[in-house]
Order: sequence, then structure tokens, then C-alpha cells
Amino acid sequence: HLVSPAGNDNGLFSDVGAATVGGPQTLMDLRVDDEAALPFAFALARPGFRLRRLFTILLVIPMYFSGGLIPLYVVLSRIRLVNNIWVYILPGLINTFYVIIMKTSFQEIPESLVDAARMDGCTDFGILFRVVVPLSLPVMATIALFYAVNKWNNLFTAIFFITDARKLNLQAVLYNIVSSTDMARPSSSAPVLE
Repeated sequence: HLVSPAGNDNGLFSDVGAATVGGPQTLMDLRVDDEAALPFAFALARPGFRLRRLFTILLVIPMYFSGGLIPLYVVLSRIRLVNNIWVYILPGLINTFYVIIMKTSFQEIPESLVDAARMDGCTDFGILFRVVVPLSLPVMATIALFYAVNKWNNLFTAIFFITDARKLNLQAVLYNIVSSTDMARPSSSAPVLE
């Protein structure tokens, strides 16, 4: 009989925090993350966008050089995301790699389709949602799958930025269960005294 992370002794799955954070958070992230990266990738794919090169460089630099864990913690604590449910969603809102994949896919769409939509009176958002998105559904489905796997396996955020047991995701709860059972079990590699 295992004690839940909330400290009560009502059974293995008595803490509903993990169930209410893990599944719905992943589904909400799919929608929010995909839609946050979509206009950014579309703008970078347009040849007429003057700041395209600058924004591409600004997008790629953090992919190679990161500030590290301590500056990330300081920034998240200053904007009050530590021990907040939004820490699962906001820091990873736009993934650089996924934006580059979408940008490359959007660049493959023939410019004649975009010009035809513009002649029909579409705005940039109309072109994005009426022409580009329907033609890019396979890429967007792949990106959604990448986001789902990435968010579902997100143990790092819960370990470093969440202290309230009710806000832990399912992966952190499972990690706590596994680590507590490993400590209770004697090591098989320990020498046996005779």
C-alpha cells in the first residue's frame, strides 16, 4: 500500500492532482502550442517579410545556446510561474525545432495559391487558415504528435518548478512512486555477509 504524494494514506491513486494535470494539460497544450507556433512559422515562410532573416536568427540562437537551469528558475520565479500550473504550458509554448519544420513545410506551398487567395480578397490570416493550414495538415498532425509526446513525458518541469503535490503531473507522481519503492527494496548488488 503506497502513500500518495499529498501525504494521505487513502490508496495509490487517491491524489487526483496527477490525473487532472497530466491528461488535460497535454490536450490543452496540443491546441495552444500548435496555434502559437503557426503564425510565427507562417510569417517566417513568407518571402515578403522584411525581418524574416533577423527573426530566424533570433529563433535559432536559443536552440544552440541556453542560459541554463538557474537563470530559467530565476525568470520563472520572477514572473510567478514557480509552483503554478502555467509552468507546464508557457515556457515551452513555442518550440524552435517545430517552428522550423512548419516554416519549411509552408515554404513548399506554391506561391500561386497564395497569390490567388490574395486576389480573392483574403487577408494574411485568411491565407493562413484557408490555404496554408488545409494543405499542411499532415505536418501539423506530426507536430501535434511531437508536442503530445514531449508534454506527456515532461518530468523535468515538475521536478524543478513544482512543490505542491496537487500540481504534480502524472510522470512526477509515478517517479515518486518508483523512487520510493526503490529505496524500500534492498539492493541486489549489495554484498551478502555470511
